[in-house]
Amino acid sequence: MVALYTLTIFLSAALLFVVQPLVAKLVLPQAGGSPAVWTTSMLFFQALLLAGYGYAHLLSRRLPLGVQVVTHAALLGLACLALPIELRGGSPDPSADPRGWLLSALALSVGPMFLAVSTTAPLLQRWFSRTRHARAHDPYFLYAASNAGSVLGLVAFPFVLEPSFGLSEQGRGWSVLFMALAALIVACGVASAARKGSRLSPAPEAASPSVGWRRRLWWITLAAVPSSLLLGLTQHVTSEVATLPLLWVLPLLLYLVTFILAFSTGVRVGTERLGRWAALGALLLALVMLSNATQPAAAIVAVHLLGFFVLAWMCHKRLADDRPPADRLTEFYLWLAVGGVLGGVFNALAAPSLFGTVMEYPLAIAAAVWLRPGVAWARRAWLGPALGAAGVAALMVALNAVRHRLRLAPESWEMMTVQAGFPVLLALLFLLRGAGRSFAAAVLVMVVGSAWYFQPGTLLHRERTFFGVHKVVTDSTGDWHSLLHGNTTHGLQKREGPPRLEPTTYYHRTGPIGHVIFTLMKEDRFRNAGLVGMGVGTLAAYARPQTTLTFFEIDRAVIDIATGGRHFWYISEAKGPVRGVLGDGRLSLAASEESFDLLVLDAFSADAVPTHLLTLEAFRDVYLARLAPRGLIAVHISNRYFDLFPPLARVAGELGIAAAIARDDLVSFEMEQVGKYPSTWVVMAREKADLSGLLSNPGWQPLTPAQAGDLWTDDTNSLLPLLKRDVWQLAR
Repeated sequence: MVALYTLTIFLSAALLFVVQPLVAKLVLPQAGGSPAVWTTSMLFFQALLLAGYGYAHLLSRRLPLGVQVVTHAALLGLACLALPIELRGGSPDPSADPRGWLLSALALSVGPMFLAVSTTAPLLQRWFSRTRHARAHDPYFLYAASNAGSVLGLVAFPFVLEPSFGLSEQGRGWSVLFMALAALIVACGVASAARKGSRLSPAPEAASPSVGWRRRLWWITLAAVPSSLLLGLTQHVTSEVATLPLLWVLPLLLYLVTFILAFSTGVRVGTERLGRWAALGALLLALVMLSNATQPAAAIVAVHLLGFFVLAWMCHKRLADDRPPADRLTEFYLWLAVGGVLGGVFNALAAPSLFGTVMEYPLAIAAAVWLRPGVAWARRAWLGPALGAAGVAALMVALNAVRHRLRLAPESWEMMTVQAGFPVLLALLFLLRGAGRSFAAAVLVMVVGSAWYFQPGTLLHRERTFFGVHKVVTDSTGDWHSLLHGNTTHGLQKREGPPRLEPTTYYHRTGPIGHVIFTLMKEDRFRNAGLVGMGVGTLAAYARPQTTLTFFEIDRAVIDIATGGRHFWYISEAKGPVRGVLGDGRLSLAASEESFDLLVLDAFSADAVPTHLLTLEAFRDVYLARLAPRGLIAVHISNRYFDLFPPLARVAGELGIAAAIARDDLVSFEMEQVGKYPSTWVVMAREKADLSGLLSNPGWQPLTPAQAGDLWTDDTNSLLPLLKRDVWQLAR
């Protein structure tokens, strides 16, 4: 019987973790790549999971076991009627907010199946507790099987399913496994109801006392903090430390592993020991955050993952230690789901409105430290913690003042060690003296204060959106303004002098895109250009009175920064008409009725590759439809981690169009001083003759069928095969 229940719960969790990215990729071409879309999808699944847990709780508390089995079998049968998984709901209105359409599409495409599967873990554990098995009195060990299934689904999708199968094949396979799961669930219910008299007798009254609201709030808190910590860590390391490919998988994987360890009866690590490990993990996190270190990236990411792991494990272990008797099991999981949703809502909706930086991550670290065993955070004796916080804050202010007075470079390892090491040593002293609350207060000051401790140059502007934190800074000389998104530069402009309107970074006149534009100008084919991705509007440096430039930009903040004329002047002082269109590039171009002599696709940044912009359907149905006769499509594919030209070569071959590539990798020191960056571009045209001007330049080479990779379509595309061999060396 244990094997049956374990297999069923394991399979249900795996299906839950596979269906979420599967459906998200289904809606991507229709909804666009907006982070608001991803946020809405995440909250939809969290809310549906909570609804599933609520259903399991009410079903198990209000109905006899036999009726529960029949009712749930009916729900599973209705969900089977909604198979197979496919995108339903039509197409969104391009001029409207996509959230309403997205919620409707998700509900129609996967809502019934996801709701049915989400009930499995709590409901089957409750059914198992009513059997006569020797372990029925404590069925929480089955929760480890649930999280193990989640781990399998998490790893299987990006590494096995996505590279090997199209979305339609994945949907059909998922549908078959769902029907198998429904049969297994019914079998579990029949096995539980097979006890003598259990089919007709009502569910027994709860033998244990009711759960008070203080204990429920404790469960919610212990679930919400790791949930927030997970999302905060993922956003922090992928924007501020390293945009490594598939890096988001590791925090989520560790999060699930902590649940397995916490609820497994075979792992005998006590909460007190985890509390000590969590304190040391928090000190390591404070050290790297205070130092503002991002290199070596692999080591810094490892520290963040280690700190997160021990903090989340401690919180989940405290949850496991406080689990109620089996008759309160479904209620316990319901409040855990509430905590998970609240953590997600705080990070996804509240934090971007409340904070200008990713402040939710240090706040979650500090909150986890306050949840350590022995830290009596509910008491009112705050003098010790207040003094501890004040002492660490005063030390940090003094060290920063000394650095500025002596004009010491913040980038030096010596300065970073002093400024980060001394506050951490003071906090460690509190910990060794047993002052748990003072230590927690010190950690709060350090991790929160780290956001202002080191600044890259002079900060001129900071703004946060669903896309992350945008910062405009100057260099140490004050001569250059840069737009930063995390640790990635999205634009650079000289502040004074004649070079201030010269194109820089990847768009320099001597670079590939300069060759493209000058070729079009020479042949009088540069009159209307569509540019997907605005940055600071550098390409507006090529504007002239007879040319109209239209930027398609998904982030309102980027448009405001680039067009405001306060920090960047490419657009405000352009020599020709320039306009901006807010929205996803593919959807906006599809809704446009213009024809463009040049289309520039420049929405690719390290791991954030919007694959829906590079599919066969995108080129065939959108870009070529918007391309004027003899027009060119230029794709910027500079990337530290992926070689993006193979799918482009394959798309060109499938459509019978010409393609060429230029790699401008070697940039001289003199060119670096005027802001030029290395870059790689692919240009496509309907006819090879349209590329003749470019191919006469020795820097350009035609893309051949031998260079083609897998065909990317809206149904089948995977980044994994495109990983560069030296990606981890680059990370180090």
